Amino acid sequence: HRIEYNGGKKKKREIRYNLITNKPIFEKYYDQNENCFLSVWINSQGQRTKSILHAESKAFSTIQEMYIYWLEKILRDYPKPNFMLDELNLLPIFRGVKVPCNKVITLHNTHLEKPFVKGANLRRVYKEIFDHSQEFSAVVFLTDEQRDDVEELYGKQSNFYVIPHAVTIDKKNNFNEIIPRNPKSAITLARLEDTKNIADAIRAFRIVVDKIS
Repeated sequence: HRIEYNGGKKKKREIRYNLITNKPIFEKYYDQNENCFLSVWINSQGQRTKSILHAESKAFSTIQEMYIYWLEKILRDYPKPNFMLDELNLLPIFRGVKVPCNKVITLHNTHLEKPFVKGANLRRVYKEIFDHSQEFSAVVFLTDEQRDDVEELYGKQSNFYVIPHAVTIDKKNNFNEIIPRNPKSAITLARLEDTKNIADAIRAFRIVVDKIS
């Protein structure tokens, strides 16, 4: 049994554990007046399942249903709001929202599985997006090349857009001319993860070095 406090004074969450496995099985969340507004059950795999919103006397068979209810309640306060999805793992919840809104999905990684080359299988979440692309007001790609690859498989889509990463450089304000710089040096910043293709960047710069050295 665990109790967490807000600022060390008021109870904000209570967790009950299985006495044998020591894994959480039930949670209660409290408002600023220490009234329980939400109860959540947790299964043996650690997944939050059914839940109850006490203040509204509403029960949900899955936590996803509660998330969808909460999002729809917020969206109803606005006339045709823009609703964007950046974390693709939340796609089922995003698709579950049915109130009128402009649904926009932004893509940041390759849509392909290993070996990340043309003809490879589509990653599961990307396939779901493209298979149901007409549910969305816009699917935003980072590059023309990625959009073209997908349209080779699915045909031209009026709701496919390309918005690349952009940076505006003001040389007057952003460059200190006193600092010595090597015009032949370059840096890449990314997580060490397959989808970031760091190995490809290294191979690409090997070509650059051979060309300019």
